[in-house]
Amino acid sequence: MAKLSTEICNNSWLIYGSKIGLKLGFCSGLFCCIQVAWHKPHTNFYKLNIDGAFNEKENLGSLVGVFRNHNGHWIAGFQHHCPAILPLQTKLEALKEGLNIVFTKGFTPLIIETDATEVVNAPAEAAVNPA
Repeated sequence: MAKLSTEICNNSWLIYGSKIGLKLGFCSGLFCCIQVAWHKPHTNFYKLNIDGAFNEKENLGSLVGVFRNHNGHWIAGFQHHCPAILPLQTKLEALKEGLNIVFTKGFTPLIIETDATEVVNAPAEAAVNPA
């Protein structure tokens, strides 16, 4: 996993990382400078942004999710704690909680955003390396 650091430049968040493999922004040597901004979903779509955090000492995770409509207005959200033994577990729990709300409230079509590439890659890795 790439080590990242952030800073604010011209009132925009910039992310610097070593070999992060993104083709956006300006790249120089081993570091890329990428402008990060939230974008509204397409017309008649919903967007779910999810994240999770992990406290190793207490084996406790925190998960959050925010649903917004195509105008960018907040329509629903969640935040709570869960028992966890791995950081990835909290991010997957956030995805699961978000999908439960999607199916209950009918928030479709849907775009899901997360900063966790492990969550995005988990289904493909499971298909290649079944337990």
